[in-house]
Amino acid sequence: MASTTSAKSTTAEKSTPQKRAVPQRPPLHLPVATLLAYLILTLGAITFVMPFLWMVSTSLMTISEVSRGVLVTQSRLLGVYKANDTELNRPLGEYLIPEAQIQFDGVAISLIYDTDPKGGTFDIYVDGQLVSQVDTHSKQPQASQTILVDGYPNVTALSQNMRVLLPDGKHTLRLLYNESASQGNLVLFRGLSVRKADGTEEFIPASLESFQISVGRWDMQTDAEGTPILKSTNLGFPEYMETCCRSSIERTPSLQRTPQARYIKERQNGGLATLKVNLPFGIYKADYILSGGVSHYVKVWTDENFSEYFINSTIITLMTVVGQTFFSILAAYAFARMNWPGRNLVFSIFLMTLFIPSVVVLIPRLLIVTSISRWSVEHVGPVFESVGDFSNSLFGFRIITAESARWMDNWPALVVPFLASTFGIFLLRQFFMQIPAELFDAAQIDGAGHVRFLFQIVLPISRAAITTVVLFTFIGTWNVLDWPILVTSTDNWRPIAYALYSFREEGGSRPNLLMAGAFIALFPVMLMYFIAQKQFTEGIATTGLKG
Repeated sequence: MASTTSAKSTTAEKSTPQKRAVPQRPPLHLPVATLLAYLILTLGAITFVMPFLWMVSTSLMTISEVSRGVLVTQSRLLGVYKANDTELNRPLGEYLIPEAQIQFDGVAISLIYDTDPKGGTFDIYVDGQLVSQVDTHSKQPQASQTILVDGYPNVTALSQNMRVLLPDGKHTLRLLYNESASQGNLVLFRGLSVRKADGTEEFIPASLESFQISVGRWDMQTDAEGTPILKSTNLGFPEYMETCCRSSIERTPSLQRTPQARYIKERQNGGLATLKVNLPFGIYKADYILSGGVSHYVKVWTDENFSEYFINSTIITLMTVVGQTFFSILAAYAFARMNWPGRNLVFSIFLMTLFIPSVVVLIPRLLIVTSISRWSVEHVGPVFESVGDFSNSLFGFRIITAESARWMDNWPALVVPFLASTFGIFLLRQFFMQIPAELFDAAQIDGAGHVRFLFQIVLPISRAAITTVVLFTFIGTWNVLDWPILVTSTDNWRPIAYALYSFREEGGSRPNLLMAGAFIALFPVMLMYFIAQKQFTEGIATTGLKG
């Protein structure tokens, strides 16, 4: 009976659906102090990043946008146009809007020109005042056509047919292509008809003697009857010149003779840059014109010789990083794992140099390097000269010269004084001291000495600390400025920090190019940090300070 009751209860429990308990997330309670701390940290991060973003944004702006103080450029970032040497070497005068001028003495004038299917549109100026606009285009060419020049300001109409009344004296007529003119337009002038104050008329034929050529491409021609005709051809600005430079070009004789490539290099505050692609073995060769904000980087890299300074910094930094890291490893291992008399005393004295400002030892270091350079030129230079003569006769070119022994204005003065670093030795020494002594004992049992133990066991497990030393050395060497200024006198070995410094002094009125140069100088440091970020953080976190 009991079993029957138990079975019924079990069946009832099974038939009755049970409600599953849904876990509830506890409400999030953040104290006001925590929210305030988060807000302060976020604002601090934004404040830290804003100068970098401003630098990048300014480097992509035009001069007008920088002067207006906009935050983000509205201009085109990049335009690529293929060019050739003929176009780049063409004088700017051939791209400018053609212009001719003539002086005449009269009260009324009219132009005589030939119409043409390729006729151009030009403006007529008298004494600097726009008085008429003419379009010489016609589908049915005529022998000639005359237009009465009218609309001279602030004068009384002379008659219905002659509405231009000019004061007595000389006047200047200018014929100028206007903005509606397009590439390939032609204007054929036969001459100028002038009505003088005494009622007589004079015809001035179009010839180089009567029309003074100031800007543009003008050629003399004659028709079938031998009448001289002045012909102008508007080549039209290239597309990349239209967007940046047309309004900024002045009509001066010197600028008229300036080649387009030199104008882009010397006269433009960004906006255009020439890029020559010349791959080895004749694989590909072409010239390009870059426009837009990205062209500022190309212009700084090529025209301001940042490429040469960049290569100098790369060579100097690589030699310093390799040398300093190597000697720091050897010295740190000697202080950490080798027992020798006075080790702790020497390390304490050595560590005291961290508290000496670098500017204090700047002049003593310069005097030492200068003395070594002078001694090396006198004693080592002749040896290098003889070796160079031998290599010249053996290989057909000189490998080294007597100048190779000079330290000043050469790579030794920039590298050798920095092959030892107190900070790097201290950092690695603290890391090496954390390595268990049992590892060295086991290595000794296997027959390994200090050198083998260092390179086969210590270095593989010390990658994080070594990466930290490499990163600090890279940043310090790449950004150094005061020492290169003292030990170099030419640009042969000056680093990119000096390039940025000199460019700031010379190109302060070009902030967009200056910011582009600053980003080029900063980019390798950023790239190095992002590559080694994990090892750098690990090295700082795991390096102890016990000793």
